[in-house]
Amino acid sequence: MTKRQLVELIQERLASGDVPNDIMGRYKYQTVVALLDIVYQETASVDINALGTMVEPYALPVLVTGTQYYSDLNVSPAYGPMSVKYAIDYGEEGDTIFYSRQSDDQNLFLNRIKNMSKPEFYVRDKRVLWTSDPGSVNVTYFIIPAFLSMSDTQEIVVPTTIGALATRVIELIRSTDTRAEEVIADLAEDNNPKPTKYSE
Repeated sequence: MTKRQLVELIQERLASGDVPNDIMGRYKYQTVVALLDIVYQETASVDINALGTMVEPYALPVLVTGTQYYSDLNVSPAYGPMSVKYAIDYGEEGDTIFYSRQSDDQNLFLNRIKNMSKPEFYVRDKRVLWTSDPGSVNVTYFIIPAFLSMSDTQEIVVPTTIGALATRVIELIRSTDTRAEEVIADLAEDNNPKPTKYSE
């Protein structure tokens, strides 16, 4: 199932349920995409393997400033550094695989206890930082992108049932509704607007 197919399916489910018209009107495509991005982050925070098959390759240049080698990601990782799984340099003499240090703590400890024989990398925000020169001007990173960063035609994994996704989207929309609720039969006098020539 592609990202667009999932979003449109969620929109159909939301529109066909017992949903007030004012809420139904807020299920625009980009709104549902943004809410599903939140749901996917929630899912990944509970089970880091839930989105494991959504890894996509991204070929990016390795840049250098002084002694620091790095690449700037063109997508947001779904749940931080752990979403950048590994990297491959497709060289003429064979492929070289590089691995990600999954946290700042791990990076600090590994730097202290040993000098790695092969470069590794770690991620800060949307930048990949290398421990040393990876020896290539282009590297392919394998990343689980955030739902918002995916293309509409990208194949995605549904981490739970469609019904549960639709329910969670409704919950998120309702949680951001700040309009005052109308109270009926509360014995308080209604605010009566001043009459105008159009209301007579």
